[in-house]
Amino acid sequence: MRILGLKSIAASLLSAFLLFSPAFPASAQTTPPSTIQAFHLVSPTAGWLLADGRLFWTTSTGSQWSEITPPASANTHIVGADLRSNGHGIAVQASPDGSTVSIARTTDSGAHWASTTLESPFSAGNPFGGHAYPTFADDQHGWLLLTLQSSSVFRLGLLFRTTNGGVTWTQLPTPPIGADLTFTDATHGFIGPGPAGDELYATSDAGQTWHTASLPSPTALSSTPSTITLPTFVDAEHGTLIRTYSTDATPTQVLYQTTDAGLTWTAASIQRTSNLIAIAANGAITAPLSITRPQADLSLSTPLIASRSSFATATNGWALFEAGNCDASQGACTQTSQLMGTLDGGNTFFALGQPSGITLQSTHSFTIPKSHTTATPFLSPSGPQPDSSVSVQGAMGFDACTLPTTAQMQTWYTSSPYRVIGAYIGGNEFACKSGLTNFTAAWTSTILGMGFEIMPIWVGPQAPGNGSKFSFLMSTDTTTAFNQGVTEADSAIAAMTDRGMGQGSSIIYDIEAYPYTVAANVAGTQAFLEGWNTELHAKGYIAGVYSSHPEFDQWTPPMLSPAIDIISFAYFFNSGVACGANCQTVFPTQSSSFDLPANYWLNHHRNRQTS
Repeated sequence: MRILGLKSIAASLLSAFLLFSPAFPASAQTTPPSTIQAFHLVSPTAGWLLADGRLFWTTSTGSQWSEITPPASANTHIVGADLRSNGHGIAVQASPDGSTVSIARTTDSGAHWASTTLESPFSAGNPFGGHAYPTFADDQHGWLLLTLQSSSVFRLGLLFRTTNGGVTWTQLPTPPIGADLTFTDATHGFIGPGPAGDELYATSDAGQTWHTASLPSPTALSSTPSTITLPTFVDAEHGTLIRTYSTDATPTQVLYQTTDAGLTWTAASIQRTSNLIAIAANGAITAPLSITRPQADLSLSTPLIASRSSFATATNGWALFEAGNCDASQGACTQTSQLMGTLDGGNTFFALGQPSGITLQSTHSFTIPKSHTTATPFLSPSGPQPDSSVSVQGAMGFDACTLPTTAQMQTWYTSSPYRVIGAYIGGNEFACKSGLTNFTAAWTSTILGMGFEIMPIWVGPQAPGNGSKFSFLMSTDTTTAFNQGVTEADSAIAAMTDRGMGQGSSIIYDIEAYPYTVAANVAGTQAFLEGWNTELHAKGYIAGVYSSHPEFDQWTPPMLSPAIDIISFAYFFNSGVACGANCQTVFPTQSSSFDLPANYWLNHHRNRQTS
C-alpha cells in the first residue's frame, strides 16, 4: 500500500506529527502512458493485451492488433481477462465499487460476445479491490479470483468456479490469499504469491481447499526475502517456477522444478545475476535477459527492468520493461514503460505495434511534492475540530510487507519521491514476520538518519464478523474487547521499544474491512479501540487506526472515549478508471464509499492509502 498524508516521527527524538497536504500541480504533468493491466502470448503468433480497460487480440505476435473489447454497461470497465489459443475466453467487467460484475464470454477470439451478470459478492466487510484473475484449465473448467481492498500485509480475495465455460459461477470457500492462479487440469492448481511475495498454495480438489506448497530454500538463502513466479507447466506433471532472493548487491535466482504435478519442488539450478533476469518458458529456462539493453527509441537515465513476461515457447515471448527515477529535491520524476517481443528467448527484442489509442512505449515526466516537511505540535482533539490554519506540506510514503534493508532504503531515498516508510512492527495477524528479523534499533536509527520518517503499524486481531478471512478476532463482548485492546497496545509498545522507538510516537492499528452493519461487530470494535487508545495514551503514545472501513465517524467523539487521534484510510482508484484530479486528493470530499469532513481530525491528522 502506498500512503499519502500524515506520518508521525516514530522515535523518541521528536514527539511531533508531520502534516501533509496534496501538492501536485497538474500543469507540470505530461499525458500519462497507457496502463498495461495484463497480457498473454498464447501461441507463437497469437495473444491478447488488456490496457486502459480495453482488450486487444493479435495473430501476428503483436505487430498488428484488433480491438475486441466487449460491450459494457455504464460505469463498468474490464478488470481481468483470459483468452486461450483456440479463441475461447472471458473478460471480467466491473464498476469501480464492485456493485456490478459481469462475465463476457467468447468462442471466436472476441469477434462475438455473450454476457452473464454475476451477483455482486462485495459488501461493507468485503470491499472490491479492483482486480480480477481469471484462468481456465480447458474450455469448460475455469476459476475467477476477485480481489478485496486491504493493506499490504494482506492479499485477500473471493474465488469462483465454472464448469460450463463461464455461463454460471459458484463461489468457493475463501482462498488463503487473493492472487493470480493457474490450473493444470480440472482439479489441480496453484495460487500465489501472497503479501510476502513468496507464498504458493496448491489445490487438488478444484479450489475447495488449499495447502502450502513447499519450496525449500538453499541453506545459505533461508533467511533472505524472496519473490516467486507462478508455476509454468508443459504437461500435468512437469513444471517450473523462479524464485528471486533479493540480496542487496547481486540478486540470486533459483529455478525450481516438479515432476509430480507440484507435490514436491526441488531447486534445479542457482544463478547469481547482475542486472539480469531469467524467464521461465514452458518448463525450460531461457538465457538470462539483460535489463540494461539500450533501446534506440528512448533516452534513458536508468536501466530497464523486465517486470512481467509471457512466453508461448522457449523462444517466443513478450516482456514488459519498466524504469523510473526521481530527483526528489527538485520534485521531478520520469517513468518509462515498454512492452516488447522476442523471437530468440530474450537475446534480442523488438517493439510491438501500437494498438489504436494505446501507447506501448513511452516516457512520462511528472512532478511530485518537493522533499520538505513541516512538523507541528500534536493536539489530541476532544471532539471534531474546525479546520486548522497550520501550514502543512506535501509528502509521500510507502510501506511493504517485507521490511527493506538499509541499502534498499537508501536507494528509495535517492531515487524516489518517498520520504516516509510505513513499517510493520508485528501482531498476530502480521503475515511477514520473517521481515522483522532486521528491524532493529540500529535499522531505525539509520533510516531516521537518512531523512525518512517512520509510521509504525501493528496488525493484531481483526474486527468481529471476519472469521472466514482471519484467524484472530476481537470479541463482541465489550469488556473482553476493551481488555484485548489494552493487551495489544502493551504488545505494540514492547515491539516499539525493541526497535528503538519510544514515547511520543504514533502507532497505527491495521483494521481491515468488516461487516459494520451488524451492531455487535461495531460495538466490539469500538470497545477494542477504546482499550487501545486508553492504554497508548497512558503510556505516552499517540493512537492511530488504518482501515478501508467507511464509517470513521463511529470512531470520533463522543462515539469513542478517548477517540483515535489520527486515521489512515483506503481510497482506491481501480485499474482502467481515469481518476483525474482526485488521484491527488488526500482528503476526498465527495465519494460513493465514504466522506471524511475536514473537521473530523485536527490539523489534518490523516493519510490516504492509494491503489
